[in-house]
Amino acid sequence: MKILILFLICSYQINASILDEIKSEKQILVGTTGDYPPFSYQKKGQRTFEGLDIDLAKNLAKELQVKVKFVKTTWKTLLSDLHKQKFDLALSGISKKLHRQEVGFFSTGYMENGKLPILRCKDKEKFKSLKDIDKRSVKVIFNPGGTNESFAKEKLKSAELIHFPDNRFIFKEIINGKVDLMITDSVEAKYQSKIHKGVLCPWQMGTLTQGEIAVLMPRDVVLKEYVNTWLYLLKRKGTLEKLKSKYLSP
Repeated sequence: MKILILFLICSYQINASILDEIKSEKQILVGTTGDYPPFSYQKKGQRTFEGLDIDLAKNLAKELQVKVKFVKTTWKTLLSDLHKQKFDLALSGISKKLHRQEVGFFSTGYMENGKLPILRCKDKEKFKSLKDIDKRSVKVIFNPGGTNESFAKEKLKSAELIHFPDNRFIFKEIINGKVDLMITDSVEAKYQSKIHKGVLCPWQMGTLTQGEIAVLMPRDVVLKEYVNTWLYLLKRKGTLEKLKSKYLSP
C-alpha cells in the first residue's frame, strides 16, 4: 500500500505542469519588458502594455480561459526572473539564444529576425560595412542586458560604445546626433524607421545575423507543447499574420 501511494505521488510530480497551475489559478503571468515596440511597449507613467506580443499573450489567455497579468521585467533580469518563477512565460520580442536555452525552453519561432543597424538617413552612404561602423570616430548606442549589448561588445572593438538605460527613448539620441547608430533587431529597426520616416533608416547592407523570435518559458514540456500547438493554430487560422500586419504594416 505504501509503495502504491509513493508511486502515485511520484507520478503526479512527474506529470504536474505549470499549465495545470495556470488553469487552477485561472490566471497566467506573462513577463514583458515594455521597452521594445512593436512587441511590448509601456508608455511613460502608465501601467498598461501594448504591442504585438501583448496581443499574443491576451489571445493565449483567452484560449486557456484565464485572466492575463503582465509582470514587468528587464532584459538584464529576464533569465533570473524566469528562474525565480516570477512569471509563467515571457513574451517581449525575445530572440532565440543558446544562453537563454540553458535556463528555459523556447517555443517554435513565430517571426524571423536578425541584427540590423539603424542610423540617420543622411548618413546611410557613410556606413557600407561593419568595418565602417567599427571605427574610433563612430558612436554606437545600446540598451543594457540583451542581445544588442552582447553583439556590440563582441563585434565592435574600436567604435565608442554608449550605454543608454531606457530603450524607449534611445532613438532620440540618434536623431539628435548624440550618437551615430544602434545595432538592434531588424524588426525594431524597420519599425522605428517607419515611425521616423525620412529621418531614421535601416542599414542597406542586410542583416548581420539570422534568428527567430519565440516565447520563452520554464523547463516544462507540457507547457511548451501547449504553446507550440497554440502558435501552430494561430498560423493556420491566419490570426498571427493579422496581428503582424496590425503592428508592422507601414
